[in-house]
Amino acid sequence: MIDTIKIFTAIRRDVAELISSRSDVKASFSRETGELYYEIISTSLEGSFSSSLSVRVSDGGQFGMESKVLILEGSYHKICKGQNSYDGFWNVQEVCLGLIRLVENAYQVKLPKLRHWFLQRIDITNCYDLHENQKVCRYINNLSRCQYPRRKLKFFDDESIYLSGRSTTLKIYNKLLEFKKNDFNKIKITNFDVVSYINRIQGFVRFECEIKKKKLVDFYGLKIIRVTQVKYDELESIWRCEFMKLLKLFDTDLGTVRNKDAVEVRLNNRFGNRRGRTLYNFYISVMVDGAKIVHARMSDTTFYKNMKDLRDSGIDLVQSNFHIVTEENEIIDFDPFTYEKVV
Repeated sequence: MIDTIKIFTAIRRDVAELISSRSDVKASFSRETGELYYEIISTSLEGSFSSSLSVRVSDGGQFGMESKVLILEGSYHKICKGQNSYDGFWNVQEVCLGLIRLVENAYQVKLPKLRHWFLQRIDITNCYDLHENQKVCRYINNLSRCQYPRRKLKFFDDESIYLSGRSTTLKIYNKLLEFKKNDFNKIKITNFDVVSYINRIQGFVRFECEIKKKKLVDFYGLKIIRVTQVKYDELESIWRCEFMKLLKLFDTDLGTVRNKDAVEVRLNNRFGNRRGRTLYNFYISVMVDGAKIVHARMSDTTFYKNMKDLRDSGIDLVQSNFHIVTEENEIIDFDPFTYEKVV
């Protein structure tokens, strides 16, 4: 699904002046219920959870343009549906046109046609239903020590994993806890059916990839990317590739092994009883004592050969986090690349 998107276009000076003069705060709401549909503001959004639409006028120098530039940023899904968990949008052009028309109606101006708009940033997200929030918490907590090259991981217990980078930012989070933290107080006095919504998203885990300008430029090989050129499948491929790197999974072998008995069987079948037993004992030692301690007991050659054989066998060294599985630390057997998405 498409969540927050940021687009820009060149505009005439008179249009820029008109928008700037009227851009304190514009809002659409129901007089009967007090429900806020959307806000149009002249500052940046708080985050992807915001229902606001940011409308800003800027000098075009930073975009390589001589004229004034209009920048729109917001979640069309959130604006239209009041939530961004399901029943979303997959057509980039439809989303951009929707935001443009909101601004045209609010300011009573005519903006450039879609072919003159360019993409600056877009968030691609997928939600999955694990049916129980406890499972979502366990899954996120099990991923808390993932390693990602050149990125610092931020982890919030039960709630989210956040990795920020120059080209993309990756987020895996508990949709129910995120909603309660960021949105619940904003909509509980409206006619939004909070109870039904909370029941619906109890087991939702959300994978979000914020695709920034640098990634778009590298991917398309263009300095500026017209929104009419962009296809959702292409953006989905970026989402998939980025999360593949994070989770250390491969398109060709998504079968992972995450508990002691399954690890032992896999290794014996692949390497025979003798080598299989050696690798299994190595695996258990790493789980109990930690990789650094085990590494110190043996040569680099032996250590890295054993680690390679485990990974080549599909042994999950990410989610297991080298911890023995117990009832309190249950491994959630969930693969976002084959699991059914929430639509």
